[in-house]
This record gives sequence, C-alpha cells and structure tokens, in this order.
Amino acid sequence: MLQIGILTVGSPAKMRVERRLIDLPVNVHGVDLSPPDHTWLPENCTLELDDITRPWTWNKKFDLIHGRYLTGAFTESEFNDVYKQAFDHLVPGGFFEEMEGDIGFYCDDNTLPEDSVLADKNHKAVCFKASQNLGRPLDATEHMATRLEAAGFINIKVRHFHCRYISLEHKLTNFQIQDYKVPIGAWPKHPLYKEAGRIKHQEVKSGIEGWMSFLLTMFAEPKWSTAEVAELLRKYYKDLDAGYHIYQRGRRVWAQRPFDA
Repeated sequence: MLQIGILTVGSPAKMRVERRLIDLPVNVHGVDLSPPDHTWLPENCTLELDDITRPWTWNKKFDLIHGRYLTGAFTESEFNDVYKQAFDHLVPGGFFEEMEGDIGFYCDDNTLPEDSVLADKNHKAVCFKASQNLGRPLDATEHMATRLEAAGFINIKVRHFHCRYISLEHKLTNFQIQDYKVPIGAWPKHPLYKEAGRIKHQEVKSGIEGWMSFLLTMFAEPKWSTAEVAELLRKYYKDLDAGYHIYQRGRRVWAQRPFDA
C-alpha cells in the first residue's frame, strides 16, 4: 500500500486528537521545541524535539509539510530559511500548508462596546510594536504567500478566515483569498461554530497572559510593569467572558513544489 509521508512543525500536539490517522496510509512525523502534555500517539505517528531553524537532518522527503502557530516564533530570515528547507524536503509535486492567526479582536454586529479593551486597537498596536522590537513580528499572516513564492513554491493559494471573498492587489500569480471568521465564545447559532467558539475562547484565555506579559514587560516602549499588565489582563478576561459576538481572523496558505524542481 502506498504510504504518504507527512511532517508537521509547531503543532504536533494536535496529533493526539487524530486517532483516525491509524486507519490512513500515512506516516506522520511531528517536530516541536517542547513535548506535548500527553503520551498517547497513533502508532503511525512519531514526535521529535528539535529546532527547525537549524539544518534539517531528515534523510527522506515528505509528501506534505504542515505548520501551525508559527507567528512570532522566527525572525524574517529564519522564516525564509524554514520555507526553503521545507521546499528542499518535499518530493517533487509535494505540498506545504500553514495556518496562522491575527491577534486582533473583531465584531460585526455592534455587541462589542467601543470602550471595551477588546476593541482598543492601541493595545494591538503596542503588542505588535513590541514583537517588532523582539525581532519576531506577529505578522506571519501577511507574508506567508510572498515568502513561499521566494522559496520557489508555485500554485500558491491563500484562505483568509473571515467569511467573504475579497480581492487583493498583489504581484503573485494564481493568488486566491477567501475570508471567514474564527468565533470566540459560544455565541454562534450553528452547533459546529458554537463548539469551535468554546474551544477558541479557552485557547485565548489560557494563552494571552503568557505572550502579552512577555512582550509588554520586556519589549514595549516604554516597558510595562507587571501590575499594569495584570490590570490589563483583568479587563481582557472580563470582556472575553461577557458574551460579545467577537472573533479573530486566521489565514491558511498552501503551495506546491514544482514537479521539475
């Protein structure tokens, strides 16, 4: 039976929910800097701890390489190098896919008050500036396609999570964007989106303290005190639990290595 080789970077913990992988003709290699909080993996999945900014040492090529939540992890040159190494480790005709998100909060129906901390674009701007000072800007969604093109990929497609088709002026050929939303909270009526919103709500609440405290206390201009960050987070938690119809934007991009490369 034909075996498909998959490499997933930055999100191997997701493999814990992929029990259906057992029945598929795939071999999945996961790589991350730290181990996940579980021990069970499908028998056709392996997890390795490694730094993908260093030279990749796999002696095989993959049919698919998947990355997720890499925004803020790399400098610009490191991102370019990761994409080039991904290109080199794909079989001719193989695909690369990446999914990233925006740190902003959005609302379409005016349920989010203008004075809510979630609606304050200044906080997003301060965090983004701090990430630039760190040298790892939180803007991966804006540059994935151009970086993949520079690495040699073709047939680049982009899906932007925000619910409607939009057009962008861009030099890329075969560049397609579709928008839709990632809800935060159980406010959607559709059962699937409601459950997705519950999961996203927990993800945002559990992660925002770590990255926001790190950026604001160490790289903001001027640096924030821990007390100032704690007060800001208190407002975030309160408004995240208020039931506002909020969402975040994400972006999925996939591209192909040419068959003749």
